[in-house]
Amino acid sequence: MRGQWRAVLVWGCGAVAGVCMGGRRAGAQGVKLGVVMDAPRAVLEQAWSEDPRQIERAYCVTHWSFGVYHVSRTIPRQDDTVFRVFKVEPASVVKAGPASAEFECPVGVPELHIHTPTTCAGDNLDTCVLGGLNAFSCQPSRGDLEKLTDRGDAFGVVQCDRRAFRFYFASEYLGRQNAADVDPRRPHARGKNAGADVRKAPM
Repeated sequence: MRGQWRAVLVWGCGAVAGVCMGGRRAGAQGVKLGVVMDAPRAVLEQAWSEDPRQIERAYCVTHWSFGVYHVSRTIPRQDDTVFRVFKVEPASVVKAGPASAEFECPVGVPELHIHTPTTCAGDNLDTCVLGGLNAFSCQPSRGDLEKLTDRGDAFGVVQCDRRAFRFYFASEYLGRQNAADVDPRRPHARGKNAGADVRKAPM
């Protein structure tokens, strides 16, 4: 158990109530945290590459869980949620380049993709260099957030370095009026992530 809690713990500013939203408080929204556990982290660390001529890779989060914790000491009471990733499997990739990947996971299966540690001129691999202005970015793109919202997944994950993972959530995207926060405890439009602790999806 102690080894599991050595996992990388990352949260985005958009997932914290009252922060990074133009000074507006996020109402009763609590903090959302994400943890990549030992086993999938070892797989992703081993697959990590610093070859400048690489393309983005993608995975499906086939085993995951969430826990809701009552931690607020003030009124209104807030519940914080911790999402834990236990297993990932390679996704079916349709098309990929150094700065993007088109892929799909089954309905209800969250997605994890890799942002390469490189900077390139467009999609030309011959121009890619390790480091530079666009390297090691852990920010989800607009496309990432729109896809997450459209799919109705509870979360998405970006890996941006060998041991760095960034969880992101639909509540971070305010570009559409219907981009509501996903409650992992109730059914939603397309997913099946309601009511159980550990999700297992056939691949």
